Amino acid sequence: MTRPLLAYSRRAPLHPEPIDVVHCLIELEVLMRCVLKPDIGLTCRSSPQPLMVFVDRMQCDTVLLDLCINARVAIGDRGTTRAMRQNT
Repeated sequence: MTRPLLAYSRRAPLHPEPIDVVHCLIELEVLMRCVLKPDIGLTCRSSPQPLMVFVDRMQCDTVLLDLCINARVAIGDRGTTRAMRQNT
């Protein structure tokens, strides 16, 4: 928790590297389901190819979880949340 906060305030160095966003989604799926309310579904669909980005892994994870939290707030009592996932 400290590292993302320090990175956010620019006191910690970032460590950008090439990562596959789809792989990040796969690894974060359980945590994303915990962040969402039980009555909000999380649909994971396959991606035929990796989605490579050059980014700090911790910040990427933080952004993906923030998107889930924002979706939870925006959805309220209606709808579902979707994420793409690669077959393993």
